[in-house]
Amino acid sequence: MGKTSCEMMAFMNSLRLVICAVVLALCNYGRSQSDLDRRLDTKGSWLYHVCSAHVRGQDASKPDSDDLALALHCNEYIDGFIDGMTSSPTPRPFCPSPETNENTIIRVYVAFMKGNPKLMDAYRGIGFLLAMKKNYPCTNKE
Repeated sequence: MGKTSCEMMAFMNSLRLVICAVVLALCNYGRSQSDLDRRLDTKGSWLYHVCSAHVRGQDASKPDSDDLALALHCNEYIDGFIDGMTSSPTPRPFCPSPETNENTIIRVYVAFMKGNPKLMDAYRGIGFLLAMKKNYPCTNKE
């Protein structure tokens, strides 16, 4: 009737997995949309911060390693936003020319946010979309 040491180890490992699952579930219990709204990386201020680091890195003769790490977040967000927009079957909300590169788009966004500080508390995509619509409007042909 006694369990072997292998059976006991298997039981203990299973028990650990169950305990971990319960702890993770309890950590996420009660999270609401307002919790997500309070996350800093969803705000315009976060995107402005990481995209400002991108601009500083572009302008520096020797970019700071912290700025380079932050700039990566800016690039990934903007790439994803533009990829999502261009793959959408609906009309595009903004239309940069084919010559417009990502560095220019980021500079346009940072300049727009400097002039519209109220958007720092809004969802990060709102300021970006408004900056792009203002600076890269679509014509009827597009």
